[in-house]
Amino acid sequence: MFFFLMSFVLLFFLSPDSYVRQVFGRLDSAMFFTQGHAWLKGMVPYVDFTDSKGPLLLAIYALGAWLSPTTYHGVFWISVIVYTLIFFFLYHAARLLLDDHDGHRALAATILCVWGGCLFPIIHVETRAEDFGTLFISASLWAMLRLASAHGDAARAAGPITRQGPDCALPFFLLGISLGATFLIKYTFTAMTMLLWTVAYVAVVRQRHSTWWQPLLWTALGALLVLMPFLIYFLVEGNLHAFVQSYFLNTIATVGNIAHGHVPPSAPWEVRQLIGGRIVMFLLLAAATVPYITMYKGARRFLPSLLALAFWLLASLNYIHVHYMQICAPLLLFGTALIVRRRPRWPLIATLSLLTVVGNGLYQWHHYRNYIGQESAERTVFDDYAAVVNGHPGCRILFWHCLGNALGVGAEAVPACRDWFWQAGATPQMELAQDEAVYSRDADFIVVPNNPRRLRALEERGYRRVHPEHDVNLVLYQRMPMKKEIKNHNH
Repeated sequence: MFFFLMSFVLLFFLSPDSYVRQVFGRLDSAMFFTQGHAWLKGMVPYVDFTDSKGPLLLAIYALGAWLSPTTYHGVFWISVIVYTLIFFFLYHAARLLLDDHDGHRALAATILCVWGGCLFPIIHVETRAEDFGTLFISASLWAMLRLASAHGDAARAAGPITRQGPDCALPFFLLGISLGATFLIKYTFTAMTMLLWTVAYVAVVRQRHSTWWQPLLWTALGALLVLMPFLIYFLVEGNLHAFVQSYFLNTIATVGNIAHGHVPPSAPWEVRQLIGGRIVMFLLLAAATVPYITMYKGARRFLPSLLALAFWLLASLNYIHVHYMQICAPLLLFGTALIVRRRPRWPLIATLSLLTVVGNGLYQWHHYRNYIGQESAERTVFDDYAAVVNGHPGCRILFWHCLGNALGVGAEAVPACRDWFWQAGATPQMELAQDEAVYSRDADFIVVPNNPRRLRALEERGYRRVHPEHDVNLVLYQRMPMKKEIKNHNH
């Protein structure tokens, strides 16, 4: 209950999905939410709409849309549960690291890790795949420490792990669940989880805590528990091939285009933020793990640093967004455990935690301006556009050569076509699919960059610009009846 209350209070002020925030100012989460709506309304993922993320993430947002169809409040409550579990697993991982009897030091280490790492201001401005992936990385970190540290009172208090049999069952079963879940969210996370699984497996087998096949069995059972429902769904709907094509092949192609410079360069401030975010996380991970090399003896002393380096490198692959670094945050627990290893300095912990929360809130207040009561020119434009779209519940929306935003959330809008928003590094086939949706007039509303050629094409296809007085980078067009359609209607 304590972890739940802490997560609720923390996310109430900092989560972009909470009751003190507005729908305005979203990208990724808006696309996930719209696709969740589409799934609820019977559209088939990876056939009627697609994304580079896995189906478990879309299912989470579908649940959020079912709980609260026109706001993100459903996603907020899911996030509260997720962060409660993150607190839970990191707390017990900290107890193993610190060999903590009463848990006071572990609690302090966990608070610092979550408040200062997982919710770092320049990272946590939307609820994304990294939030849900962090849960499974945290669970895997606990399982790895549980199996790799067979010594110490805290480990023994958690239950014996030195006998053969079911003692290793729960940690490996949880590792299997984590492998399956991360595979269905973002498979880069699966590689990170696999690193933790490998450490746990080698430790258990080398120390003869289990036979070689028992961890494999429990891991397979955990993974199948997550994977089988989705596999059955794909087979029933007949979209398994489309899933493989979209989630793996198309994602590899788009990432390859990004790597080869087929994406327009970012603005200077974005470049600085990306480079800065990567450097900051590298330094934090180094500060958290390098001291273990000098503090302990044997090969294990290098393990935290090697894990941190591997996580950082995997998160940096084709690194185009600063929030990719969030998935490394659970490993900062190694550092926060060092800070409190002698005794928890609660005044210092409270001060650092408060500064983190206030700094995060001020950062979001200044840069994103989507707290209730905040006004901005961008917000005015969004409200004017949203008022028109919301008047057409269930409308079909297309983001033509641009990223999606939250315009369709209030209307419970659904994607107008399979490639209904522009992905970074989009292939020619993806762009062609969008063009065909425009020329066939499949979308009720189209958001498009303020480009004369594209605007002219829309007007030729019978679309009318909404609020033309707004001279902004992204403009909204609404489909109007063409003369032939009007004549057929009259007959």
